[in-house]
Amino acid sequence: MFKIILNNNKSLEINNVLLKEDYGGYETWEAIVADICEVFNMFEEIEFIVMGFGQDKWPVDCMYDLLCVAENLPKIIMGFSENIFNFELDFYEQGLERKLTFKDKGTFIEIFCKSRTKWNPEPMFECTSKKELVEMILKLYRNFIFYSQYLCKNLLENPLMDKFILEDTITKKVKTSFGVSLNPLE
Repeated sequence: MFKIILNNNKSLEINNVLLKEDYGGYETWEAIVADICEVFNMFEEIEFIVMGFGQDKWPVDCMYDLLCVAENLPKIIMGFSENIFNFELDFYEQGLERKLTFKDKGTFIEIFCKSRTKWNPEPMFECTSKKELVEMILKLYRNFIFYSQYLCKNLLENPLMDKFILEDTITKKVKTSFGVSLNPLE
């Protein structure tokens, strides 16, 4: 079964570490998200997990693979708020090279996995409910924001990140629309 998770596999014992300085030279929020992913990658405590399509744990990391997903989160969540569930996640990094295509099938979401390597997904299709997908994506987004606040708050507070950080009204609308309630951070 498909899962995508960003979690803290140990307890973070560092308090508001500034591992990357916001030097003010950023031109886009995507560049800041890339640096946040780099910070996450330095900590073994932060773990990015993708599973499904016959592989219990994909060989993913925070540095590159999480970035492929994180840069799409605001657009995906905004789509959910408009009941749009058709989107793609492209894990384009050399070695992994997989694309997930999400298609709204009315009562459920069909996920198709295409590999551009010798690895073959088995099965090629998996299904999930809209509620399960919304919950997964919202948890991933919430955890990304939380760990960013904890490890590199200065990057998260850069004004360019206003385009990445969604208003509470949007995430509340999505949670309410699909009956999702997020537990406190695990």
